Amino acid sequence: MNSLEKVQNSGSDNLSLSKVNDLVNAFLSGRKQTTIKTYRQDLIHFSKYLGFLGNDQGINQAANFLTAKNQQEANHLILNYRNFMVERGEAANTINGRLRTIRSIIKMGRMIGSVTFTIEIENVKSKAYRDTRGPGLFGFRNMKQVAASREDKKGVRDVAILRLLFDLALRRGEVAALDIEDVDFKNSKISVLGKGKTEKEFFTLPESTAKDLKSWVELRGDHPGALFTNLDRAKKGDGRLTGTALYYIVQRYGKDVDMTVRPHGIRHAAITEALRLTNGNYQMTARFSRHANPRTLKYYDDNLEDLGGKVASMLAVAV
Repeated sequence: MNSLEKVQNSGSDNLSLSKVNDLVNAFLSGRKQTTIKTYRQDLIHFSKYLGFLGNDQGINQAANFLTAKNQQEANHLILNYRNFMVERGEAANTINGRLRTIRSIIKMGRMIGSVTFTIEIENVKSKAYRDTRGPGLFGFRNMKQVAASREDKKGVRDVAILRLLFDLALRRGEVAALDIEDVDFKNSKISVLGKGKTEKEFFTLPESTAKDLKSWVELRGDHPGALFTNLDRAKKGDGRLTGTALYYIVQRYGKDVDMTVRPHGIRHAAITEALRLTNGNYQMTARFSRHANPRTLKYYDDNLEDLGGKVASMLAVAV
């Protein structure tokens, strides 16, 4: 029996849709808009897998179907869902993100008393940070030089964006969410809503970073709103630059220097360079990178030293 047949044959022992709606609302409420968007996308994918529509109604129906299960049935269902995604060749991070969302909403259900089981299906194995070097310092310098050579409003804006991605190792979502009110030139500070955070944190703006950012603000104007705006004529310059737009901006400058670069690659390059400049000081670099787990930095350290490559060279000489 496939997943759709299971849904069509589900009995009347489900929770009332009103209770399920309360569960979904409780799960999504009080979170950042970017987090809500990700969770909704994950839940929509799961609802489509079960044969429901890819909308809010489908999400509630999928949640209703799942919460009606017992421990064994629920875990069997999620195991099948995981295997389905693996067989389709989806990325490990994508699969694990969806599983994490399902585990989280069930955990919320247990907390409010509408669910009695837990999801025990483990993530698929993935190797994080397979290449943490990014474009490297040389590649980044070339990208920034291309942006500066434009000598137009977009060039000034893009230099400021590239500066924040590298100098502060900000994530593209963090850059896109910045408002002009977050910048304090007088005290050389910028306020950033970090990944998974509910309150903004202040970071010091290096002198050169502040200079390039100020050049952009002088062109932008000091009116309230998004720090970085879309300058396409169709947008009339008043719309917030999205994370997707940032991705394409970085990708374009990467192509200009014959490299494949994404925003997170610039963050990788910054962290790798930070390790080099601090002589491998994990504590300092962890404060800079804001990694939840400082042990993650060992991947950067390994890539910086290219330990595997050194061993390979030693073996090649021996034969």
